[in-house]
Amino acid sequence: MKAVLYHGGPLALLYVISRLAPKEASDRKIERFVLIDGDNLLEEHIEEEQIYKREDGTIKVPSIDYRKCDACGLCIGVCPIDAIVGLPNAKPTILIDRCVLCNKCLRACSRKAIVLKEKKAYVVIHALIKEKEFIIIRPIHYDNDPIIKSTILRQAIERILERYEVDVLIIPIVEQSLIEYVKNLTKDVQYVVLSPLSSIIVENAIYVSKNITQYKEILKALSNVKELLKRLAL
Repeated sequence: MKAVLYHGGPLALLYVISRLAPKEASDRKIERFVLIDGDNLLEEHIEEEQIYKREDGTIKVPSIDYRKCDACGLCIGVCPIDAIVGLPNAKPTILIDRCVLCNKCLRACSRKAIVLKEKKAYVVIHALIKEKEFIIIRPIHYDNDPIIKSTILRQAIERILERYEVDVLIIPIVEQSLIEYVKNLTKDVQYVVLSPLSSIIVENAIYVSKNITQYKEILKALSNVKELLKRLAL
């Protein structure tokens, strides 16, 4: 399995596909591409009749069983990002949109009042186009904290890899832990970055800046993408 991590939104995604196009064209078995946040490809190039399956993906999030909670406040104290709030001697509330799913509160609660519940977090869309299968993972909470989003994507990828043999995994660079996770999956990791990242150091990345010389390279790559999509009948 090959993995490509990209940064730069839809333009970066199309640039990645253009780089894979000449290498991935072959007569062997059906090739399976897994695209994370592949909305641009999905919405603009894949027709509804080419989609053969949709399924919801869930993650496990902490929830308070107020029948067992005694308002001790231990969970508030151990939460590393203040995602659990409450007044003194009052039962707390978990701000699930801030929760980074570390489960420290779960382990700290002596009364077992915090349990894990399933929550819909992403949608998986399958499309089959001329012997190439696209599995597109679309997170529902797109604007979540990068750590939360990285956790959701990691769980979604794990689920897909358990069920399918994947040829190419294409993932946006969201947070450092996601990069490390992908490195552990395969040694064949490539990077395409449309602009330098201030908070993430990426070695051996293909940096494409906005200067005119490399901008022409992007336009050429997008032209290749159009040819690829045309061959795939997208």
